[in-house]
Formats: sequence, C-alpha cells, structure tokens
Amino acid sequence: MDEGAEASDISGLARRGILSLGGAGVSAVANLLLIVAVTRATGKETAGYLFSSTSLFIVLEGLCALGTATGVVYFIARSRALKQGHLVRPTLRTALGPVVLVSLVAALAMFLLAPVAGEALGADSPQPVLFLRILALFLPFAVVYDVLIAATQGFHTMTPTVLLEKVGRPVLQLLLLVLALTVGAAWLLPVAWMGPYLLGLLGVAFALRRLLRRNDRDSPKQLAGAEAPAGIDRRAFWAFTAPRGLAAVAQLSLQRLDIVLVAIYLGAGPAAVYTAATRFVVLGQLGSQAVALAVQPKLSELMAREEIAATRRVYKTSTAWVVAVTWPVHLIVAMLSPLLMQLFGRGYGDGQPVIVLLAGAMLVATSCGMVTMLLLMSGRSRENLLNVLVALVTNLSLNVVLIPRMGIMGAAIAWAVAIVLSNLLPLVQVHRAFDLDPFGTGTVRVGALALACFTLLPGAAWLASGEAPMVIGAVAVGCIAYGLGLFALRRVLELDDLVQSIRRKASSG
Repeated sequence: MDEGAEASDISGLARRGILSLGGAGVSAVANLLLIVAVTRATGKETAGYLFSSTSLFIVLEGLCALGTATGVVYFIARSRALKQGHLVRPTLRTALGPVVLVSLVAALAMFLLAPVAGEALGADSPQPVLFLRILALFLPFAVVYDVLIAATQGFHTMTPTVLLEKVGRPVLQLLLLVLALTVGAAWLLPVAWMGPYLLGLLGVAFALRRLLRRNDRDSPKQLAGAEAPAGIDRRAFWAFTAPRGLAAVAQLSLQRLDIVLVAIYLGAGPAAVYTAATRFVVLGQLGSQAVALAVQPKLSELMAREEIAATRRVYKTSTAWVVAVTWPVHLIVAMLSPLLMQLFGRGYGDGQPVIVLLAGAMLVATSCGMVTMLLLMSGRSRENLLNVLVALVTNLSLNVVLIPRMGIMGAAIAWAVAIVLSNLLPLVQVHRAFDLDPFGTGTVRVGALALACFTLLPGAAWLASGEAPMVIGAVAVGCIAYGLGLFALRRVLELDDLVQSIRRKASSG
C-alpha cells in the first residue's frame, strides 16, 4: 500500500472515529444521567435491585449472541475486501438462526428461574423477581438488535451505530426512566430500560436492508452465481465466533458480575454505590470504543491482506487517538471523584476510592490501544478467549476473597487487576506474532500532555488551597491547555488528514 492510500485510510478512519466519538459522548452523558436519576429518585435498595438485575441480563444477552456480533463484522468486512459480496447475506443467515433459537430458550429459562436468582439478590423482596421476569420478555429482541447493529459496521458505516445505539437508545432510555420514576411504579423501570431496544430493532433492520441492497447492486455477478458459489464456510464462521462468544460473556462478566457479587455478599445498597462509582469507568471507555468501532473493519481488511506495515501505522495512530480521548476523562474523574459521587445523593461517598483505583487501571489499559481487537482481527480468537478467561478467573477469585473483607473496595481491586491482565496478555501475544506495538511518538506525547494538564495542574491547586473551586478551575485551565497542545501535535496525531478530508467534503457538498 502506497503512502497516498495509507493517508486515505487514516483520513477515513478519522472521520468515522469523530462520528462515533460524538455519539459516544451523548451515550456517556445519557447513561450517567440515568444512574443519577435512579439513585436520586429511589432508595438504595430499589436502585441496587435494578442495577444487579440488568447486569445479569447483559451477561445473558452476551451469551445468547454466541460471538456473532464480532463474527459478522469480521466476515462481512473480509468478504467485501476480497470482492466476495455474494457471501454477505449467507453470513447473516448463518449467524441469526442459532442466535434467535438460543435467545428464545434463554428468555424462557430466565423467566422461570427468576425466583431463584431473585432470592440471591434480594432476600424477601419481590422486586428482583419482577425485574428479571420483565427483562426476560425483551431478551430475544435485544440480542437480535445487537447482531444487526454489528452487521452494519461491516459495511464501513457508523451511522446506524451512532444514531441508534449511541444516541437513540440511551437518550430514549433516560427519558422513559424519568417518566417511570415520575409515575412511581417500580415495574415500569425495567420496561423503560428495555423499550428502546424494540424501536432500535426496527431502525437497524431498515438500515441493514438498504446496505444489503447496495451490496447486491455492487456484486451482481457473484450473486447470480457466475463467479462464485453463494455459500460460506460455516465451520470457519463458527470456529471464529464460538471462542469469541465465550470471550464476550467473560468480558461482560468482568464488567457486570462484580455488581451481582456485591449485592449477594453486601446487599443491594452497597451494590448501588458500587454501580454508581464504576459508571465513571464506562464513561472513559466510551471514547476508546468510539475509535475501536471506526478502526475495526479496516484492521480486518489489512490483516486479511497481511499488510503488516499498514496495520502497524493504523495501530499506532489509533492508539494515540485512544489515549487522547480517554486519558483526560480518567484523570479528571480521579481528581474530582469526591465531588462526582455527590451527584448520586447522600450515602454514596464510599465510592470515591473505587473511582480513583479504576481510573489508574484504565490508564494502563488504554495505553495498550485496541490490542484485543487486533488479536481478534488476526483470527486468533482462541488466544483471546484464554486471555479473558484468565482475567475472569482472577477477577472472580479476588472478588470472593476480598469483598467480604474489604467491601466494595475489594471488588474494585479485583476488577483493576483483571483490567490490567486482559490488556497486557494480548499485548505480549501481538508483539510476538507480528512485531506490533502501540507505542508511537504520538501516544507518548499526548500521554505526557494529558498528565501535565490534568494531574500536575489540578494537583498543584489542591495542594495550594485544598478547596474544590480551585481544583475545578485548574481542570478548566487544563482543558484549554490540552486543546492547544493537541493543536500543536496535530501532525504527529495525523489530524491534518482529518482537517483536509472535512474541507474537501464541505467543498464538494
């Protein structure tokens, strides 16, 4: 690949990354406001029951997807890159059949076994059982929605993901939950939380239909069977997705089962506090996910063509973008953690040390870039599965040992260790297999800039005055300095390509 083509790739990735990042920002704010609304309008017990029930639901949702969310992205992007567009529809059919069947069975099991799970979560309270049974009714719709959203990403478009998943669903969830809280009926909370999935499913089905028709027009000969058989290697598809399915459940378990374990060991109240504190970790992760969603199809194409040099450049550049958008969030959250926990109301201050610890772990994780995705796009889903299982076993073991002794801080330590492990293990594997690493000049410089603007400045203000307004003012000054620093580093971070592409698009429009 020549330099002009590489620059075009980076420019295209940048445009998709900016679009995804904007949607991620909306999603982050909406999800945070959702947690704030629930914690302020209900007691800790009800909030804890809702958070632990939805956490169980999310883990089960990931299990039912069978890894196909990643599989359809990988195989659709790969088919289109190799001029085999006739394989796109068979890929979707291969993925959706088993997913629908498994999700229907799981929904029935979730409904029938709700009393067992509810007893573990809520003792004598009927709320967990009610919440779980309502969530079970929506499970198949949510799983199919997830797979179809992923399928659209294989066509190198972020529009359905941003409009439906990053903006539409979380904003509508927030509005419906506020309405449910106003009405005051507890059973409406899970209905409001799940309702947007139904509307999202209709929207993504329409968007995917248009993409499939366009793909059909672009490859009429293949679809007619003139050049290739209209089928896919199902064994290869499931060999890739099955390990990924287990890994996806393990990853979701890393993020959600600790909430359930806190509820079981300590009660629904501490579970509500822990959930509130850990939402700030998710806030920072959204920036990383935004870049990942934009880069994933390109990495799949480059690895399919074994273009290691181009992959190296995309990896280093995208890592710099990840650090640029995530480190400020994690550092600011750590600095302002005492104030942030006040958003959720009285009795949530115990979550402040949890925020600081997890923010530090995320700095390590994001500096590795999208290393897990790179491992997956190289076809090494089994190695990824092993990595995630190691992290999960470590996490669960530490949770069982530490939660009874240290409370929610024990859960935070367990998760922090798992976060670091799940990034360092694939980093070593990718380096050994392809001689790839994320540590480019852009990453180092933007990381140093973030530390100076969001640690040194607020830290100095804290030491000088010890007052919150001064620290907030220092963070504001740091934001200005950071923006100026990014402008100065725009060439190192490949931002010039982004600016030029935007100008060309505006001129042509």
